[in-house]
Amino acid sequence: MASKDYWKLEASTDGTVSQILFSPGDQVTTGDEILVLEAMKMFFYETAPGDGFFYPLVPVGASVRQGQLIGKIFLEKRTA
Repeated sequence: MASKDYWKLEASTDGTVSQILFSPGDQVTTGDEILVLEAMKMFFYETAPGDGFFYPLVPVGASVRQGQLIGKIFLEKRTA
């Protein structure tokens, strides 16, 4: 789901973040696999819902719940 300036990346299932495949601020395209959740010894690839610049909100090893906001994909690059 997109807000005015970013796409929301929400966990598709309860699980643990096992990999983040892009660095904060990296450009992603709709459908790119950007984060991996592990649940019950299975892996779930979370994909970019839109084009933009990826910023994760959870670290590797974090436990997440289905529907939890785990990243944002901003339409414009953010600066620190």
